[in-house]
Amino acid sequence: MSRYAILLLLPLLLFPLASCGGEAVYAPAPLMIQSEAVARQDEIVPLDLQIEIENHALGMYEPAVGGFIGAYIKRDATARGIRAFEADTGVNHAIFAYTMTLGGEYPLRWVLENIAGSKMPFIIVMPPEAGDVYDMGLLAEFARETGRFDVPVFVNLFPVVEGHRFVPTEYIAFFREARGVFAEYAPNVALVWGFDAQSMVFSTQFYPGRGAADWIHLIIYNEVDTSGGFRDF
Repeated sequence: MSRYAILLLLPLLLFPLASCGGEAVYAPAPLMIQSEAVARQDEIVPLDLQIEIENHALGMYEPAVGGFIGAYIKRDATARGIRAFEADTGVNHAIFAYTMTLGGEYPLRWVLENIAGSKMPFIIVMPPEAGDVYDMGLLAEFARETGRFDVPVFVNLFPVVEGHRFVPTEYIAFFREARGVFAEYAPNVALVWGFDAQSMVFSTQFYPGRGAADWIHLIIYNEVDTSGGFRDF
């Protein structure tokens, strides 16, 4: 069995990665239509109900139509880089994701590879391995590096994942202060608040608010068998 992660940016309420810029443009829900009061199973037609909200304010980098598709290939031993990955899959991606710890080496070469391929880098920043978890000095250094190039960058700061040790009040205060740091040193950054499926139930305790986060990222991993089959999450 192998694991894969899908990175998909869509308007709010269409997780996994959704904009916080305003109300949702579309909220899909299942709708079953049948021609008679009692219908056979093969007569039932599944449809998607889409509800449009007028005067929707788009979030930072949110497209007016459609969404972004991305990939996370850092730990895939078979991937030979962004261009090779797209050539192998035959799919054009808008975003490629990378994970690092705060205070770790900045992935400059990887960011440049994204820029050269007209891709948007998506950097997932985990807490530092030692010292102060909420080190604003380290965050400022990271923001300066990310702001060196005037290109769109998504930064998922300290996602709430299984096994974390965040305290809600401290986490929210840090995230809101981080908003100001990025505004000063990296205004090109769309700040992302994320959580994994295992943390979904209590994740709202850590939500920093619309003013702090531009997008929401729901992290889901799925198992893929050797024949390419997987469970529909």
